[in-house]
Amino acid sequence: MIVYRIAKEVPNRPEAFPVGPYQWVDENLNYPPGIDKMGDAHRDRSHPLPGSEGHWMSFTDVCGFTDEFRLLLWFDGFLDMLHENGFLIYEYDVPEWHVVDLTYQSVFSRVSAVLVRSYPINP
Repeated sequence: MIVYRIAKEVPNRPEAFPVGPYQWVDENLNYPPGIDKMGDAHRDRSHPLPGSEGHWMSFTDVCGFTDEFRLLLWFDGFLDMLHENGFLIYEYDVPEWHVVDLTYQSVFSRVSAVLVRSYPINP
């Protein structure tokens, strides 16, 4: 199953699984400019956490989307900022049984995810 995610490589650790915008910090523990505004805006009912939809994430789970349109819709209004800060769209192939498709977003196991490609966000 194909799953999409917006993320960025970890500084000085290119082998690590790319980190999403809500948790990404640079080597000085600074968030990219604009991330705080996005985080504040996403504390609404249209951006629920997986736990509020009844799914409790394991240590190896990350959020993503089974549809690229849903991914872009989730980050609508912030795509320019994410693009300017070097975030990319990552496309993974994940065994279907390792994907939980929720109402708003999906959760998948990063351990079983195989990178298909990454490409720039085109806001």
